[in-house]
Amino acid sequence: MSSAPVRKTLTLIDEIRAGRSEPNKAAPNVCPSAAPGCEAQDLAYALSDNVPMPSDTRRGGTRASKYPWSTMSEGQSFFVAGGKINTFYTLCTSTSKRMSRLTPATPIRFVARQVVEQGVTGVRVWRKA
Repeated sequence: MSSAPVRKTLTLIDEIRAGRSEPNKAAPNVCPSAAPGCEAQDLAYALSDNVPMPSDTRRGGTRASKYPWSTMSEGQSFFVAGGKINTFYTLCTSTSKRMSRLTPATPIRFVARQVVEQGVTGVRVWRKA
């Protein structure tokens, strides 16, 4: 590791202490005039009231599932051509745990098996309980 960046940083610190240079200061944040309930303040961030929050788009939020986990009834199954069995073992376990937390009185279980259907190798997933 080069010591040039360290020297540069130490030099800058010495200059700031000696008053020859100013540290970077954030400009006071000014509210946009169109923002409702926003007051201009000399703060690092402008404060606003009554701004609607967008919907959650992170994983587990409003994103639709690729597979029909939540619509399956007990005994139903779906086939994924070319699916990898280890991937679906993990998916079945995590989905079972997640869905069982939502309905603790009735645990939900999924089972995956590698199968060949009409000459195509893949994975079939069943809802067991």
